[in-house]
Amino acid sequence: MRVLPFAPALLLLALACSSAPTDVEAPVTGEDGGGPSRPAGNVPDVDADVGALNESQVMKTFASAQNDLSACLRQGASSVPYVGGHVRFYVRVNKQGEVARAHLEDSSIGHRDTEACMLSALKKRSWPAPQGGREGIAQTEFSFDPPNPGRPPIEWSASDVGKNRAKVEEAIAGCKRQSGSSALQVTAYVEADGTIAAAGVSGDEGAEAAAGCVVSALRDIKLDSPGSWAAKVTFR
Repeated sequence: MRVLPFAPALLLLALACSSAPTDVEAPVTGEDGGGPSRPAGNVPDVDADVGALNESQVMKTFASAQNDLSACLRQGASSVPYVGGHVRFYVRVNKQGEVARAHLEDSSIGHRDTEACMLSALKKRSWPAPQGGREGIAQTEFSFDPPNPGRPPIEWSASDVGKNRAKVEEAIAGCKRQSGSSALQVTAYVEADGTIAAAGVSGDEGAEAAAGCVVSALRDIKLDSPGSWAAKVTFR
């Protein structure tokens, strides 16, 4: 299987919330020329919410996960042979070099079990600790060809799904409200008989909380037949 990683687009921040960046001053030494001493005056220690991550180490960590990510896709292809697409990861790393939380900012994989497996693979890895903040943020994109050669699904738009489009959109909206998400994207595979074979969810941090709800809600909705071959459709 051919795996096409995008050039990592790593968000390496050194700011606290929405405040403007400040200059970092050199440590002040004591009068005896010894080690650093606290500056005079009542100056509190400030630990930013988001610190910087070592870019090369983050790139290596993402690269080290490629085999596991591909294995997740092969596992998904056992139930949906033509599963594939792109995925954009958002990972927050704590001071221990562990994943505090992660979600999919964007995904056209369309298979929730595969997406969850990929996030789990990233959570098992050791990451560089953030500098200058409690957590660091890493983002990158990968693109995956379907593991099984053959005809790809037909590309549908939301307007192609037919009579039950409103039911799908209502179900997604309900899950969005329950999860507190402000943005959800759902990609689904529709079989020749109109059944939804699988669905995947991406968006903001609330997407993970909404995913189970979305998959469950779409399971019993039947759409128009795409014809003699399966279709792939995304609801934004």
